[in-house]
Amino acid sequence: MQLLKRLIDILPASYSQLVFIVLLFIFSSATEVIGIGAIGPFISLATSPELIYENKYFEIAYKISGISSETVFVAFVGVTLILVFFLKSFIAWFTQAFIIRFSEEQQRLVINKLISAYLTAPYIYHTQKNSSSIIEVSLAVAGTFSTSILRPILSSISNLFVVFSLFALLIYASPSSMVVVLCTLAPTAFILNGFRDRVQRWGTVKRRSAESIVRTINHAFGGVKETKVVGCEDFFEDKIIEYTQNFKDAGSNFSAFRIVPRFLFEALMLACVVGMMSSVLFLGQDTQTLIPVLGIYGLASIRLIPAISNTIAGAVMLKNSAFTVNQIYAELFELSKLSRSLDNNVETHNESGQSFTFNEEVSLSNISFSYSSSDSCVIDNISLSIKKGESIGFIGKSGSGKTTLVDIVLGLLIPQSGNLLIDGNSIYSNLDAWRKLIGYIPQSIFLMDDSLEKNIAFGVDENQIDYDKIWKAIDLAQLRDVVEGLPNGIKTNVGERGVLLSGGQRQRVGIARSVYHDSDILVLDEATAALDNETEKLVTEAIAKLRGSKTLITIAHRLSTVENCDRIYVMDRGRIVKSGTFAEVVCEQQSV
Repeated sequence: MQLLKRLIDILPASYSQLVFIVLLFIFSSATEVIGIGAIGPFISLATSPELIYENKYFEIAYKISGISSETVFVAFVGVTLILVFFLKSFIAWFTQAFIIRFSEEQQRLVINKLISAYLTAPYIYHTQKNSSSIIEVSLAVAGTFSTSILRPILSSISNLFVVFSLFALLIYASPSSMVVVLCTLAPTAFILNGFRDRVQRWGTVKRRSAESIVRTINHAFGGVKETKVVGCEDFFEDKIIEYTQNFKDAGSNFSAFRIVPRFLFEALMLACVVGMMSSVLFLGQDTQTLIPVLGIYGLASIRLIPAISNTIAGAVMLKNSAFTVNQIYAELFELSKLSRSLDNNVETHNESGQSFTFNEEVSLSNISFSYSSSDSCVIDNISLSIKKGESIGFIGKSGSGKTTLVDIVLGLLIPQSGNLLIDGNSIYSNLDAWRKLIGYIPQSIFLMDDSLEKNIAFGVDENQIDYDKIWKAIDLAQLRDVVEGLPNGIKTNVGERGVLLSGGQRQRVGIARSVYHDSDILVLDEATAALDNETEKLVTEAIAKLRGSKTLITIAHRLSTVENCDRIYVMDRGRIVKSGTFAEVVCEQQSV
């Protein structure tokens, strides 16, 4: 019940949709009872037409029909019963078809809900989250939520209504015979229930194995060059073999167990019907009275066997999917909690939705920040101002807080105290508007496995790309020669992570990207740290073209990188310990 409640919490379906499904299940069950329940009276009527006058309902129907012949009336009842069965079958098909459509729609909405939650999650969430886990959860939902979780469970609930309705019909038809059936089925259900923990364990092993497979593949191919050079292909291959073996064992064990109820209940229901007939013959009772009951039991068995087995299979599937359901629930709950926490941390200093223009300065006012996993401040009461068009640099030892401070400037981390102002307005009144003003060039530029033009116009639909801006950005980033050397110019696919470009070319694509998006403020986070001197010179020249027209914030280890900055800040343990021009700082800061 806890799993079912969590599944309902995950579903985007409205309350009215769930009510409609329950009513549809009830209506479908009622048609099953009417159709199967009519078999007994029809068999009695067919074997003894004189019952027309002994049953008031038959007698009323006979008179209303205007049929003069009893045999013709019986045939008419038979044709009516056939039509009822066709209607019952159509309603049963419609119910299952609705379940399929509903399940697929819910899967689509849950996937959208998860991806939206991941994309809007605070940056700090992604610093603590393994990307392979995000991929695996998304793939698990995409691949199994509808076909392996929701659809079987809804079918089980539908079949559960049918089972209870038919049991009620069988009790009404022959209470004593139903006692025999229940006494036969109850021990079997008890035995099957004993496997519930094993079923859940199989599901957990299968899901964790799938997650390990995704993580191992990411590790092996994410650094395929290192994998080849070190020669650890066998290591990753052995891991994949181990995880796929666990995945196979858990999956095959569960699949084999899931079909047990169907074959078991087929034998049990047949044993019940034959047993009832045998006991009547053994006791020397009149078999004529048993024929209608056996007709109902026989037809009910045809419907009960798949209904019971599917009901149990759905319960087994839910138990097997417990790890996935709990994982999705936990992800959405955690993301929702983080989103609320972010909303509480962002104080609205101005009118919500305000747009920004950058005309004067950006000010950091008494900014302090610490990570939840640490008691000490990573950024400790920092205040400074950056004039429009200025170029400033941050230097300091590793762990001094430079990157964290830049993440705060980018609006990715929200400080516990202090404020960040643009022309006197808090950026936290509209972080989206602030981020449109700021560009970011990290040490390693992320490039999509796509064309150069799409990597420059990152996040822009192809039919909305402004090619005048593309070429302007290419020229400012000194990429013209590179583009002319590519086989298809800006249409050339740069490969996964820009593998067809050199390190310096990738960095200049990052500069071109910021220029294309008209970023007023450009943050360079160790943008030239991984480059050789020759390549660094090219990138530095590209950056130099932006001085004055863009406000530049540079993080660097090399002093040469910040040599042309208007002002340099030296950081240590989250504080600014020295600031000034390059000449004022370099005398005391020979190496960083």
